[in-house]
Amino acid sequence: APNENPTDSYTLVGLYGSYALKLGPTQCTLFVRGTNLGNRDARVHNSFLKDLLPLPGRSLNLGLRLAF
Repeated sequence: APNENPTDSYTLVGLYGSYALKLGPTQCTLFVRGTNLGNRDARVHNSFLKDLLPLPGRSLNLGLRLAF
């Protein structure tokens, strides 16, 4: 479109894994999630803020979920 800046392409790598176990009446889930593991500079093409705000960088989450 007119007056639109080109945006470089990107590939984001993510990973998610979980392990479920039952401890008596309690259901436990251990999980790990990684996003943008290559720490790439990624920008959403159709955002009017793309020149100011890239997508978040590398992130790693580790957690425990309990259901009782």
